[in-house]
Amino acid sequence: PTNIALLLHHVYSGTSSTVCVSPCSISTSPSAIAESNSLYLATVAYDSSTVLVTSISGLCPSWTPVARQVNGPNNSLALWSWFNPPLIDSIVTANLNGSVTNKNIVVAEFDGANLTSQLGTPVSAAFTTATTTPNITIPTVEANSFAFGAFFKSTYTFTAGSGYTRIMDIQSTSNAGLGTEYKLFTTAVTSADVRATLGTSNSISSVIAVEIKD
Repeated sequence: PTNIALLLHHVYSGTSSTVCVSPCSISTSPSAIAESNSLYLATVAYDSSTVLVTSISGLCPSWTPVARQVNGPNNSLALWSWFNPPLIDSIVTANLNGSVTNKNIVVAEFDGANLTSQLGTPVSAAFTTATTTPNITIPTVEANSFAFGAFFKSTYTFTAGSGYTRIMDIQSTSNAGLGTEYKLFTTAVTSADVRATLGTSNSISSVIAVEIKD
């Protein structure tokens, strides 16, 4: 653990419903602040299951892919990370290898993450049956650590799960939206439920969740 408690420091986002041809991208606005010993998580949601996020640019030279989840022909959710040291304040851009219309990005900066191992093992799921309460379980969360969840949704309403704090809820159109949340666990648990409530029943929702270690 570091000598400071985990906390969410800054959030940046971007959304677009304009068709872009390959290569395509979506960026945050305004620029993200580069800070040492901070963990940056970039989540991208867009309306294609075949197009990939090939890289994240901005702040640092080389972001790391964490997880990807698809659900149906028009649903992708991707999570990337970067930890220490960022180079310079800049917008953060997700670069895609194909044409998409609806796309969203949220970049969350966390202070106080573990200096040697920031993330646990990610988990993900796709919900092919309509539901208003998508959820998934993280196997382990250490004491004073966060559970982080990102949800692809096709509804304008997103409510964080019980005990969770909403980070950002954005929606390019009714076809593609992105909700993110986190929760502090003061004691270690062997099962952490990550869930959210959607305003209408979704049959194309998906989730990626991961532990952020103290």
